[in-house]
Amino acid sequence: MPESERNRKYRQTKKGKATRVAVQKRYWERRHPVLKKLDRIRNTWGNHVVDWFLEVIQDQGFKCFACERKLSFGFAEESVSRACIDHDHQYTQKEIRASSKTDRPIYPRMLLCNSCNRALGSLQDDPKVLRKLALAIEKYKGEINET
Repeated sequence: MPESERNRKYRQTKKGKATRVAVQKRYWERRHPVLKKLDRIRNTWGNHVVDWFLEVIQDQGFKCFACERKLSFGFAEESVSRACIDHDHQYTQKEIRASSKTDRPIYPRMLLCNSCNRALGSLQDDPKVLRKLALAIEKYKGEINET
């Protein structure tokens, strides 16, 4: 059997079709990273958060709220970090998504880079711990500069 005939038969199988769809999806995602990000936000958070995201990312100048690093939509560039949506952990993503159908939709707080988002998550959104750490860093830097 010639190779092309074998390929044609494979593409007609369930596995062959799934492989082809996956390849086409990856190709589309690489060519349209912004649409991929917005689609992911819509599926995870809900339509109202997509509108919020587009407004906030422009208000923040496409930069992280905390450290002001340039944010991207998921494709890799030098000194660019992936945009992460920070939300009050009192609410789950499901609750935020479901709130779009109510009178009072719940919105996320801000856009952060991946590093700041992980740091905030590690500290469990505790402002007391954040203040203590900020004071400790400022004190340590002050001691270094005095010597």
